[in-house]
Amino acid sequence: MTVNDYLRARALGVLGNVVQGGSPAEQGRLTFISDTQRIAVNKIRTYDIWYKGDSAELNNRYNKENTIGFNYEPIYYENDRNMFWAVASTEKDIKRTHSGMPQDIVNTLVGLVDRPVISVSRNTGNEEDEDEGEDEEEGQVDPVTGQPAPKKVKIEKDTPETTMLREIFSESGFWDVYTGVQMPMTLVEGWGCYKISWDLAVSDHPYITYYRAENVDFMTKCGKVIGIVFKDWYRGKREGDRYLVTELRYLKPRREPETGRITRDLYMETRAWKVSGGDGEQDTVIYQDGLSDVPELAGVEQDLMINDFDQLLAQPCIFYQDPTDDCSPGRSIFQNKIDLFDDLDQELSQQSMCVRKSTPVEYFNSDFLEVDPNTGLPIQPKEYDRKYVLYKGGTTIDGTTNTNQPVQVTQPSVDFSRYGQAVTDTVSQILSGLMSPATMGINVAVQSTAQSQREKEKITISTVKHIRNRLNTILTGVVNAALAAEEYIRTGQITQKRYDVSIKWAEFASMSFEDKAAVLTGMLDNGDISPKLYMQKLYGESLSKKDFDDELRYLTKLHDPDQGGMGTEAMGQDMNQGMDQGMGMGDQGQDQNDPNKIAQMIGQGGGDAAAVLQGKSNPKGPAGQNAPGARKPLKQKE
Repeated sequence: MTVNDYLRARALGVLGNVVQGGSPAEQGRLTFISDTQRIAVNKIRTYDIWYKGDSAELNNRYNKENTIGFNYEPIYYENDRNMFWAVASTEKDIKRTHSGMPQDIVNTLVGLVDRPVISVSRNTGNEEDEDEGEDEEEGQVDPVTGQPAPKKVKIEKDTPETTMLREIFSESGFWDVYTGVQMPMTLVEGWGCYKISWDLAVSDHPYITYYRAENVDFMTKCGKVIGIVFKDWYRGKREGDRYLVTELRYLKPRREPETGRITRDLYMETRAWKVSGGDGEQDTVIYQDGLSDVPELAGVEQDLMINDFDQLLAQPCIFYQDPTDDCSPGRSIFQNKIDLFDDLDQELSQQSMCVRKSTPVEYFNSDFLEVDPNTGLPIQPKEYDRKYVLYKGGTTIDGTTNTNQPVQVTQPSVDFSRYGQAVTDTVSQILSGLMSPATMGINVAVQSTAQSQREKEKITISTVKHIRNRLNTILTGVVNAALAAEEYIRTGQITQKRYDVSIKWAEFASMSFEDKAAVLTGMLDNGDISPKLYMQKLYGESLSKKDFDDELRYLTKLHDPDQGGMGTEAMGQDMNQGMDQGMGMGDQGQDQNDPNKIAQMIGQGGGDAAAVLQGKSNPKGPAGQNAPGARKPLKQKE
């Protein structure tokens, strides 16, 4: 019996019928597949290798699969055998070039999504405290956990809960795990899970751990996660002993005899299994051992139950679901890109080989080379430090006159442009539906305006928005679980099950300040928005409260007709009119924009142009050159 078989049987015994599958379509797909779980694990490991971006690791991976892995499912992996890396791994005299594109895509997305600002307060049950939210609809349900989607709550200041959450996050290094592990690995592998645990020997606060796809299994029922299995691998006390430590967390309903109310209790069961074999999921369970056989787990409580608590103290992490695969709760962003990644590496490798093949070939006349006095053979020239003495009329070793050239160079002509175009086309296909080429610094059109730049970023904006929406649910679950665990550590019970969580993200690909000001100012003058909303949209939280209030009072007075306000547009027109009158052109408003009129005015008597535009006569007078305040005319270059 394998590890997965046992855990599945254990889940069936505790949770009831929770394993889905067996549809006709699924059975048809499995006609030539003997082990779906092995294929699912193999996909995860393949995605990890591509994300790692090491050509040596890729070569080793496909070399191993050619020899062992592909033989388990020969029909399923028939196409994989013909991939560039699989074929190239069988050859020795070839340079394989990896693009690094998979890691660049993931790291770029992680940087664009960034980390939010989280604030927390106690859920008082007062709906008046709730903010209307953005892009949220009532009645939404998280498709992963089956729980209602979190509502966005506006919290103005730090609360004791927010301060406590910061301590928990700081103690467990949560943001490092979030940025360095959870975000990239969820994108790469398709799913994972946060687990909230505690160990008073280590810290007074709970700690948050992220489990990658291969080390976590979800048990679902009616579309809701009701059980999670976490897997850790340890070495035993004796040499060669290996243990799989599983922690099964599940919810079990219970009816209270006094009130008849149905409640759910959280069960956490930790077990250690001695295993044999060496391929992870295919390890065979020998027997169950106590946790005492694993030195790192000595003293850990095996069974724990928390009454009247309907959360798993864990949060599944899935950005994209895969409804076509029963073995995979989520979908990797690499799922339909591996073939293209392989094509890109093939094109880059071919290009690299062509560069090597096109290296100039040099033919040296041995009569002109220095001779080794010991062997009498010509000494090969050095690659960089080459010194030759060329003289005419010299004689060769047989006494004849040498008229040949000492060095001849030839170089083959290779069309590199076709490889460069192929690389560009493949990169475009890789980014299709996921990220805009402009996000990766690839120029797709000769446009530089802010509007055109935002048009280029539309796909990236859509991807970032989707990930952030999913992270709102994920982070809300982590916050609730962390604070619940903190209360359990301190009091031994959990009374506050859910909190009001506010998650704020920085704007991505927003308009520049100048463009935003131009649009909002027009709306303010037309009366479409109030001065307060104008300030909020234009400045956000960049101003202090005092500066914000001062500017708001100024704008309110400026746009209040009862106080003599005339609006920014009218004020601007009034200022222009005043400048026109001050320049003496109030009655000649069109002259100031007419180049012919200005040239005619400047040409009056050869006087100063500025003076003419101010409505004055020639300040220099007829003589013009020595008048007070007159400028000397600029000399033009001949």
